[in-house]
Amino acid sequence: MKITKTILMIAAVMLLARAVRADDTAISPFVNDQTLIVVRFDLKNLDPSASLQLCGKLLADRGDDAQHVALTKGLWQHRTDNAQKLLKGLQEAGAAHLYWLISPADMTKDLSVPEMIDRTGSGVWVVPVAGGADRAAIARLITAEPNDALKPVLRSQAIGGAVVAAKPERQVDHDGAALSPDWVKALSSEAPIVVASAPGEIFRRSFEENLPVIQTSIGALPIKQFTRGVHWISISISAAPSFSATGVIECSDAAAATSLADSINGMVKALQGRPVRILDSPFSPIMNAPDVFACKADGEQIRCAPDMNAIILPLVIKQMHDSVTVTAQNHMRELLLGSIMYMSQHREYAPSLDVMMKEQEMSPGVMEDPLQPGVKDPWIYVKPPVARLDSKMPLIYEKSETGRLVGFADGHVETRPDRASVMKLFAGTRP
Repeated sequence: MKITKTILMIAAVMLLARAVRADDTAISPFVNDQTLIVVRFDLKNLDPSASLQLCGKLLADRGDDAQHVALTKGLWQHRTDNAQKLLKGLQEAGAAHLYWLISPADMTKDLSVPEMIDRTGSGVWVVPVAGGADRAAIARLITAEPNDALKPVLRSQAIGGAVVAAKPERQVDHDGAALSPDWVKALSSEAPIVVASAPGEIFRRSFEENLPVIQTSIGALPIKQFTRGVHWISISISAAPSFSATGVIECSDAAAATSLADSINGMVKALQGRPVRILDSPFSPIMNAPDVFACKADGEQIRCAPDMNAIILPLVIKQMHDSVTVTAQNHMRELLLGSIMYMSQHREYAPSLDVMMKEQEMSPGVMEDPLQPGVKDPWIYVKPPVARLDSKMPLIYEKSETGRLVGFADGHVETRPDRASVMKLFAGTRP
């Protein structure tokens, strides 16, 4: 009997050892009570091109207009190309996994989905490195590239067995503690992308003190149903051969799992049936597709396998459009501000954007339009006939035949209804 128990104990230890990857262990110094989410990317099993194919299929199935399809596929292609370069470079440098660690503090300034998707400088990026890995090359790859205007500047450093990158103002804590059993379980999936959450006690208590009740579509729910009823959450994502995800929530016991599953399903059901277009809000895919999201209690766990094509891809497409539009508008505003400053100094507008940018010492990044990836000189500048600030005098517009952004001489930017209305503004003044 003792021998049998010994064998079982050894087997259990071996299984646990298999569950804890060497790379997962390498990130343990950076996971603490303030860590809310850990995203792990398996570099060898990621296929960005598969997501591009799925994007095209989704757009075709939805019947979007040709202009929207062309723009979306162009944006997605740009991101796919960048992702493939990053993955190839990291693998050649000897990396196997890339981790993204997010705390609540990282989300306060970049809480919107567009920021979290495109300006992913928030949080801490960690690449575990083994013997023979090129740390310098890894550091260059995971920090900002000069020609990528969408990517914020990060600072890298070698800490223990990892290369770490974060914004310069972001303090990177590394106390050396081992991963908790809940984090080990949450990260145990073999999927190419794993999104895990196993908040610590400090985070749970803070939520209970500041938000004792959550107001939902089915009424008020006590926060302790989540903070005490849930041990960890894990979402496993794969894009090949099809875009799929499996969510697992481990609860304190079977009763807690059943209760929480009923609450989640009730909230989803309450959202369904509302007349909201699929791209109007983050919840609209669920509202428009009643069977895409359902949770089922299975012992102490809740399992969910949502229809990713119906939920995630429409959301990502919308937020991608929103994000690049905001970035394009910001670049145009910077050019407008530079033009106004030039005019105030010379009593006339600059003869060209190049002249203005050189004198104002502006970053070349503003000459990139993320709505026109890869287009050289994407902005067309028309020198106004008079030197004045005028909210009705157009100054800059997009070069693309589908571009709708226009910048005016008082510094504001508008998105026009169509290309024809853009051209009408510049009738008789275009170069």
